[in-house]
Amino acid sequence: MGMNGTVRYTLEKALTVKDLLEILEDMNPDARVLFACDYGDHSHTTQALPVESADAKPVSRLKASAYSQSEVALRDEYEDAVANADADEDEDEEVVILM
Repeated sequence: MGMNGTVRYTLEKALTVKDLLEILEDMNPDARVLFACDYGDHSHTTQALPVESADAKPVSRLKASAYSQSEVALRDEYEDAVANADADEDEDEEVVILM
């Protein structure tokens, strides 16, 4: 079972860790980090969420989701166990999740 096309498309738009480090290199190291995204309401309010942690996860933890505007979601623990039972070549690829 290969990676879903929606997940692959989203990953291709994402920065790499190397790219992100280059961007952050000239910024104030004491500045707080927030993540901004569209709230999904009619006026497209931009919400700002604190980044409290970061973790590397296998790409198999991602799934297509019609529920969110990004169309990609992180699998819960049960879904992750099921996905790992059917793991394929994508399991070695990692993504960094900011939480």
